[in-house]
Amino acid sequence: MSASRRQAAAAGLTPDEVRAHLKERIYGAFACLTTLLLLTRHPGHGTTTDAWTAAFDVALALLGLWAASLVAEVLAHLASHGAGLSRRDWAQMAGATWQIVSAGVVPIFLLVLAAVGLVEFSLALGMGVAAVIVSLGLFVYLAVRRTPIPTWQRVLLMVLLMGVAALVVLLKAIAH
Repeated sequence: MSASRRQAAAAGLTPDEVRAHLKERIYGAFACLTTLLLLTRHPGHGTTTDAWTAAFDVALALLGLWAASLVAEVLAHLASHGAGLSRRDWAQMAGATWQIVSAGVVPIFLLVLAAVGLVEFSLALGMGVAAVIVSLGLFVYLAVRRTPIPTWQRVLLMVLLMGVAALVVLLKAIAH
């Protein structure tokens, strides 16, 4: 059993639950990154008010996506099972979908630091973008490292996945 499977088993998560958590975390990272990139295009004047507004914007974007994802999960469950949700189902769905919001913890923290004057606003935005990109790269690495393919193919797969991620962010930024 691999180390990541042992950790998931120790946490009481099935492979499907791990997949759901990871999927939602990646959705959240894309939403957070897109919001941060849009804020860098219109940074305001770098005041503490701008930093509070940016932190609120990121939080609101992620909370909105979380709510939409939770509603989608509930509706999909109702449609596929024809029955209401058990407490365990609610807990699993809430735990998985909450990963969306967790993607914004570091960027929001950095923006709060800017809001209280400890970091420059533009630096907080840049560091937030970098933190989300690094986390995406880490999740790509963690997913790809478990595949039973040669190292050069894992590296190529990582590059391709990060390229697709960059394309998604670029398309979302162009659309806004």
